[in-house]
Amino acid sequence: MGSSFFTQKPSKTTEKEPKMQFNENSQVGRNDLPQIHWTDLLLAHPEFVSQYIIEISEDKWECRCGNTHSSDGFEPCDEFGKEVPAELGLWDGALYVCTRCWRVINGNTLEILREVEDAVIEKNMEYRWPNL
Repeated sequence: MGSSFFTQKPSKTTEKEPKMQFNENSQVGRNDLPQIHWTDLLLAHPEFVSQYIIEISEDKWECRCGNTHSSDGFEPCDEFGKEVPAELGLWDGALYVCTRCWRVINGNTLEILREVEDAVIEKNMEYRWPNL
C-alpha cells in the first residue's frame, strides 16, 4: 500500500487561524479562575436575600432580635414603620413593626420588609411615651 495519502504531512497554510475571543469576565476556556457558586454571592450580599421572623405558635412570633409578643411586642404600622394607633380607625392588619429593633414585618408572610428610618422611630416614640 504505497498510498501517499497516509504518508504525506499536512501542508501548512499561510493564513492564521482566528483565535476565539473571550469576555474578560467569562470563565470559558480558563481554568485558572476560581469557581463561584450562586450561594456565595448571596452570602456576600445578604441585602438581596429575604429575611423572616419565626412563628412560635399561632399568632405568636419571635423577631430576629429576640423580641416576642410577651416582651416589647409588635405594633400595627404602615409601610414605612409608622405605628397606626387604634383610635385612627380600621387597619388592614398586614404590617407590623417590631418595637425593639424597628423592623417592618409582613404579618401574613412574616417577611422582614425594611428597617424603620430614625425620624419615624422618633415619631413612634413620641406616640408611645405617654403609653409606657
